Amino acid sequence: MLLKLIYDADDLARYHDERISAIATASDKGTTLADALTLGEKLTRPPGIKYAEVRHTGVRAAQNFSTRLVAQGVADGWITIDGDTLTLRADPEDLVYTIVARPGFYCCHDGKAFADRDGALLYTQTYFGAEESPDQNHPHGWGRRNHYECVLDARQHAKFRAVPGALAPSMHHVKD
Repeated sequence: MLLKLIYDADDLARYHDERISAIATASDKGTTLADALTLGEKLTRPPGIKYAEVRHTGVRAAQNFSTRLVAQGVADGWITIDGDTLTLRADPEDLVYTIVARPGFYCCHDGKAFADRDGALLYTQTYFGAEESPDQNHPHGWGRRNHYECVLDARQHAKFRAVPGALAPSMHHVKD
């Protein structure tokens, strides 16, 4: 997937002004430029994202979204979750994904989700005991997912999918 995040212009200007001010203040106190830049970044709230411009959705409809990206997108308002649907506010149209699996603990045998490790461990031991785990990466029969596993609407994926072997728009080079 290749998206270009489009920032709110007014908020981007605010971010720029605050960051310059924080860097100048730190520099005035004798801080090194590197430390002033780091401090300026820490003291400044990032600009809000208005929407994402879709370049392509990848070669497969399946997509994983990190919990960090989703949390930030929801906070900024360009990602919404409604039931089993995750929507990216995008241009030229919103991308609508079905959430197949959510972050958290789960049983490898039947996919049942749990709020914590202890619940997954107890359930797996109780119902599947000595059975070999179906997932070689999780030999105890339970695992932890740190992302949302999603599948894009088939019509949208057909419309925006990447063609294997083709360059993404941002990778095209202009010759002199």
